[in-house]
Amino acid sequence: MSSVASEAAKVGGVIFSKPHPEGMLHILELEVNVTAFGLGSMIEKAIERNTRESYAITTRFTNAYAREKGLVAGRASTPLSPNA
Repeated sequence: MSSVASEAAKVGGVIFSKPHPEGMLHILELEVNVTAFGLGSMIEKAIERNTRESYAITTRFTNAYAREKGLVAGRASTPLSPNA
C-alpha cells in the first residue's frame, strides 16, 4: 500500500462494554474519515455498515459468554440500543 493511500483513510475509536440488566451494553465510538474524491462518503458508509454487522455478531457472543459465566443477569442476544 502506498503512503498516499494510507493517508487517505483514518479509522479510530474506543470500544468498551459495561453490564446492563439485559446483558452487556457494547459501546463503540468510531470515527471514520476517508478522503477519496467522489468515493469518500460511500467508503465511510461501507466501513460503518460492516462494523455494525460484525459487532452484532460479537455482541451476541459476548452476551452468551457473560450469561454462561454468570457475569451478568439477563437474556440479551442482540445489540442494545445506544440509548439503553
